[in-house]
Amino acid sequence: KSEKEKWVPLAKSARSKVKEFEKFGESNCAHKCFLLQAEILDVEGNVEDASSCYDAAIDAAEKSGFVNEQAIASERAGDFYLRHGDTRSSHYYDKARDLYHQWGALAKA
Repeated sequence: KSEKEKWVPLAKSARSKVKEFEKFGESNCAHKCFLLQAEILDVEGNVEDASSCYDAAIDAAEKSGFVNEQAIASERAGDFYLRHGDTRSSHYYDKARDLYHQWGALAKA
């Protein structure tokens, strides 16, 4: 197994736990579930579904008002597209930078 593949069972376990919390507050957890799912799908080689999950994570974080989580999901999406040689990475990195700045994480921005 590759180094990334080794953490998939842990990520799936974490996703299951977050899904349990989602029952009590979807707006607090949905974006986390989408982001974990995106990361798992990427490692498993399901690029198309991973892409959709990154966007769903960003949208859910925005809808719930979590600027910090939206920034993290945007940065991870940028990393994903960069790994796959897709020029959309710059769009997501720009978005992440703006969101980190909005959040006040100036050192990160």
